[in-house]
Amino acid sequence: MTTVGRPAPKPRFNVLRTIALYKLVKVLLLLALAYGEVRLSDASLAALWMQKRWAEWLTTIITASLIPLEVWEVIFRPTVGKAVVLVANTAIVIYLAWHVRSKGKR
Repeated sequence: MTTVGRPAPKPRFNVLRTIALYKLVKVLLLLALAYGEVRLSDASLAALWMQKRWAEWLTTIITASLIPLEVWEVIFRPTVGKAVVLVANTAIVIYLAWHVRSKGKR
């Protein structure tokens, strides 16, 4: 609808194209990140099997990196199950860090 004396607005295809391109780039980056995670986990599993110390720390760090996401979920969508998972994963990370540190002191 136009009012008298005003031209019709121009279509905003460039804005939509920019948004679509942004979403495509975001999806491609997430896929690359997922692929990298799979490759890294394969490498760390092999290194864990060979009892490499860096792989133990990497496993601890990767496990700990999930805790902020779980905290987010517990804050914004709290359930008892999510709280239990958060407590369990925190305990696992503490145990892994303790195990790796005590193993290195020998």
